[in-house]
Amino acid sequence: KEDSIREAVVKEAVDVARKDVLQQLKGRETQLFEQMREFERSRDQQRTTDAEECSKMLAELMKKLEDEANVYAMKKQQYERRQRNRELEKSRETERDAALARIKSGEITPEDYLKQLEQELQREEGEHNDKVKELEEQMTQLTAEL
Repeated sequence: KEDSIREAVVKEAVDVARKDVLQQLKGRETQLFEQMREFERSRDQQRTTDAEECSKMLAELMKKLEDEANVYAMKKQQYERRQRNRELEKSRETERDAALARIKSGEITPEDYLKQLEQELQREEGEHNDKVKELEEQMTQLTAEL
């Protein structure tokens, strides 16, 4: 009889200990799941932060690249304009030299040459005004697009 009582007490103690260990394991499991979820949240937040920073840096780099491209385009236009002006000046010098030779030879009069220059100046003014109007229209269009 004592053995059966002792066996029942030991069995009860083992059951209580088993339940206590299971409860502790469940508590630890819950704690680990919470830590894992917190880690995942933190990792997702870090990824979001990293992605935002990358997007910001990319936008800044794109802006710098665009600015540099604009500066390059402007400098290229200035160079091309100076080059055209040099060529135009050389052409005008050649024309002046030829006109002076024609005047000296009596082929044309100085008045005829002046009239020719005035006509050429009026034509160039017209071309310039047309270009200004075209640029103003482009600016209006770009402003409207913005």
